[in-house]
Amino acid sequence: MLPDTLGNMLMGIAAVLTQLVGMLALYLTWKRDLKKQNQFIDHSVRKLNGIASAIIQSFESPAWLKACVLKEDGTTEFRIVETNSEFEQRFNLDRLESVGKTDLEAGWSRPAAYEFLRGDLQVWSTGIACTLVHDVDGRRLSVRRVRVQSDDGELKGVMCYVVDDNHVATSSVAPIGAMP
Repeated sequence: MLPDTLGNMLMGIAAVLTQLVGMLALYLTWKRDLKKQNQFIDHSVRKLNGIASAIIQSFESPAWLKACVLKEDGTTEFRIVETNSEFEQRFNLDRLESVGKTDLEAGWSRPAAYEFLRGDLQVWSTGIACTLVHDVDGRRLSVRRVRVQSDDGELKGVMCYVVDDNHVATSSVAPIGAMP
């Protein structure tokens, strides 16, 4: 009886090992396919970021793109993901030091950062592009905001660009009006 029991145990162990080898092969195939998929996604994201960067860089006036981030406490904030060289020159804010930060963290004054957030939230919530006038460093800036979303309607962020910065400031912030 002992050799039969031992033989059955060995056959059982062999069957389990065969299943484990099969599962390992499936896992390795899945992992390889997942790696290829992640590489494709990575490439696509880099390409999209390149397109977004090219669009922002094409503006002759300061332009920047912000991603919308929903915080754990339920509040919304906008973090800078791209700026153009005119943004750096006009506002004396370094691109690499601005990316990933809110307006306040990037170096805007508290009043300016608050007004920028107010404008971002207005565009974010309504979906209607608008131009707001901001007093920044004694200059009156008209900043156009457009909500950025994907083809499927998934919201992403807000693109901002200066449409006029040739006025001396006479008041802090006043809406110019919504444009379709």
